[in-house]
Formats: sequence, C-alpha cells, structure tokens
Amino acid sequence: MRRTKAPFVNSKGKQMVIRRRFTAGAAALAAQLAVSVSMAAIPVAALAQDAWPSKPIKLIVPFAPGGNTDTIARLTAERLSKAIPAVFVVENMAGAGGLTATNTVAKAAPDGYTLFLVASPQLAIVPALQTVSFDPIKDFTPIKNIAFNPFVLIVHKSFPAGNLKEMLDWARANTDKLTYASGGVGSVSHLSSALLFSKAKATVKHVPYRGNAPAQVDVLAGHVPMMFSNLSDALTQIKNADLRFFAVSSAKRSPQLPDVPTVQEQGVDGFDTGAWNGLVGPANLPAAIVSRLEKALTEFLKEPATQKRFAELGLEPDVGSSGDFAAQIKKDIPLWADIVKLAGARTQP
Repeated sequence: MRRTKAPFVNSKGKQMVIRRRFTAGAAALAAQLAVSVSMAAIPVAALAQDAWPSKPIKLIVPFAPGGNTDTIARLTAERLSKAIPAVFVVENMAGAGGLTATNTVAKAAPDGYTLFLVASPQLAIVPALQTVSFDPIKDFTPIKNIAFNPFVLIVHKSFPAGNLKEMLDWARANTDKLTYASGGVGSVSHLSSALLFSKAKATVKHVPYRGNAPAQVDVLAGHVPMMFSNLSDALTQIKNADLRFFAVSSAKRSPQLPDVPTVQEQGVDGFDTGAWNGLVGPANLPAAIVSRLEKALTEFLKEPATQKRFAELGLEPDVGSSGDFAAQIKKDIPLWADIVKLAGARTQP
C-alpha cells in the first residue's frame, strides 16, 4: 500500500522551512545592525536633547551670593523652573575673579545641564587683563542677554564742582590732585573712569578697592571724592544728601534717573559703558536647547512684574535674541581691550 507524504515532512520541505526561517532572522538582524550603526553616528548631545531635561540643571554664578549677578540668576532660575519645566539649581562658584566658574563652564559637556549666568567682565574684560585658558567666543554658546546695568558717576558733596564739566575743568587745572575710587583694578568702574579722564585729557589718581560696595562707602564718607558706581548700588543712596549724581555712563539716560544726563550729553563724545548679565552654555550647545531657553527668557523679560522688579534693581531688561547677544559679546571684547590698554590695567591671576 502506498503511503501519502505528509506536507513539510520530507527532506526537501524541511530545508525550505529552515531556509525561510534563516532568511527572516537574517533580515531582522541586519535591520537591527543598521539602526545601531546609524545611532552610533549621531552625537550623544543630539540624542540627549530629545529627552532634555531629564535631571536638574546647574546654573553657575561666578560670584558669592548677594550681588547683582546672583540676584538675576535666582530670578532667572525661578522663572525657567516653571517654563521649561525643570529644577534649576543656582551654584555660586566664586574664586579667581570669576575664572573658576568660567573655566568650569568652558570645559562642561554641551548637554544643557550646565549653564552660566555670566557678567560682561568675565568674557569681555578679563581676557584682556590676563592670560586665560578659555576663548570667550569659541568656548561658549550665547543663549540670551538678560539685563544691562549702567554706571553712574557719584560725587561727594564736598567736592568743589556742581556738574561733570566743572569737575573735569578742575581736574585739568589741578593735575594729580583728584582721586577716584573703583571696585578694583580692571573693573567696569575703574575702566569707565580711566576712559572718561583720558577723553577729558585730565590726570587723575586711581584708588582701587576690593569690590564696589567698600569703594562706595568711602565716597559716602568723603575719603575719596568720586567713583563710577553701578546703578544698582547707587540707587540705594538716591536720597542721601552727601552725594550728587553727575552723569550716567550709558548712551541714553536711565529710566530710574531721568534727570541725570549722560556723559555724552555733557560733551564727552562716544562715551558708553556699563555691564550686562546674560545666559551662556558651553560651546556646541544644541540649537533646540538654546531656542527653548531663549523663548522662555524672552517671555520672562516681557512680563510687567519682571520689568518692575528689574527697575527696582537698577536693571534694564534686554529682549534681544541669542544672535544679538553673540554680536554684543564680539563687539565688546575689542572695545574693552582698548580701554584696558589705555588704563594700563594688565594684571596676572
């Protein structure tokens, strides 16, 4: 009796089944390998940004708590925590005039978890003062400038002049008899004064202090007749009868001091100094992360409550773009370098 072969039981059928299974498995493995290769070609930072943020974000400040930059950082961190949302942790990393913090951020991974609330001296002035291990342009990604802080020329009431012109006339007629205080060698306060007296062709002695606050205390006491103080500190003395406000350093008048003319208005052409505080990250920070942070900060700075608080602090919010901020940094570096050279303020760490 002849037996009928069961389907897929003969040797030929088994080989066909095995071949089909092998072909399907090989195709699946090849697909997996292709995906693995393509993923390996994508930078880690590009992969990470899709999940950003997945952990707390460090916001480094180059100074001790309590100053202008620290206050801006804490207001910024609070707002970004709600807008992103994520946990933003302010870390004060004082030391070496801000170099400790600046070097730390320059070497950080560009993954969006290390950001820098930087004041203009760290990127635009310090590299002209001393040898540094970072490049202020190549090693950072500008995200957004947050605020400008102009300086104001404060003068003790005992000084025999009623305005800036009279003060400069007195200085030219009394060579080396006028002194001015500053927050330290190479500070915005020092360099603004050096620029002013250079343009006025007056020889004036510099008395540096360790910070703006102690310098202002001695001006208040009449030990040193004048200084350029940042507007934030000067506003605390607006009602003090021992002080007079002669001029603001910016190109336009300050909304907080509408009756105080600019240095330019009083005959010193091209005079425009001050400080800014902005947010940057390490070089090569992904564009998607920059855009997200920039958008949140722009919305923050347009809010009436923010503008009111900044006005109280003597700050002017800046609603410009990340591109505007990058251009500001590039413009300021050679300008301050020229002033550093003019003031003979080269230092070493």
